[in-house]
Amino acid sequence: FVFFGKPMRLQYAITKSHVIARLEGTLEPRRAAKRKQVIEFGKKPVAGAGEDGGHGLDEAAAMPPPPPPAAVDTGAPAAAGAAPSSTEAPAADVAMEEQLPPNKILFVENLPGQVNETMLRLLFQQFDGFGEVRLVPGKSGIAFVEFASEDQAGVARDALQAFKVTPTHKMKISFAKA
Repeated sequence: FVFFGKPMRLQYAITKSHVIARLEGTLEPRRAAKRKQVIEFGKKPVAGAGEDGGHGLDEAAAMPPPPPPAAVDTGAPAAAGAAPSSTEAPAADVAMEEQLPPNKILFVENLPGQVNETMLRLLFQQFDGFGEVRLVPGKSGIAFVEFASEDQAGVARDALQAFKVTPTHKMKISFAKA
């Protein structure tokens, strides 16, 4: 196959890329690189360096990765009846978002009132499988974006999550309820 006047060469990968493994949920963290033991004249070796029999493992690499950060409590008492700010999601909403199964339709929230279908179309059409944008009549600040498949919708959601439409409005994107 000739491409721009040069023959195209294809090579198959030995392993899956990190992006594909992350999408499939099979990504395993890499092992820590081997540390070289430096011994200076008159000093004892650093504890833990090279004591593993030359296998390149240390205690930090043997431990599982830390869990993702949870909602951070700032310690400031919330005023009674005070609503959360427009750029932050309450912890209950975040937990609910993670429980929603993948869907080919995305639910977009926290949009400014001046956003229209054309603006959202320009933002989302850069992703493969883009179908259409639907604003909800009578409700400003929310929209639905449809893609050809769940995977394509997930890629767009991950890429545009917390995208600042304006300096005060970060988009919140989740899978639509089935």
